Amino acid sequence: MDDIQFISGLEANGGTNLWIAIKECYDMLRQHEESHPNSFASMVFLMTDGRPTVGAQDPSYFSYKIRSLKGDHVIHAVAFGSGSDFAFIQHITNSRHGISRRIYEDADAYIQIAGNISE
Repeated sequence: MDDIQFISGLEANGGTNLWIAIKECYDMLRQHEESHPNSFASMVFLMTDGRPTVGAQDPSYFSYKIRSLKGDHVIHAVAFGSGSDFAFIQHITNSRHGISRRIYEDADAYIQIAGNISE
């Protein structure tokens, strides 16, 4: 299954467990690195409203869990909406030397994301 098919098959069900999502990404990256060493930039791009509703929800504990993951993968994050918990997202990205950005509803999300990626 290619990446597009995998992502297309995902469904939102209202429960946001950011910890499990990030851990799964790390597991997938580790497996890929084992069979394809040095073949890609080791980064995770998290897109979320920044409100974990399931699993680890305390920012300090979450940061601790993130730092405990094996691998040097950088985590970058985009938080959508003015209601997003941007401070929580910053805890995540700061734990892995990444960049966090907020995307506002009043402007075109594509333009905002494209502008941030070009940084």
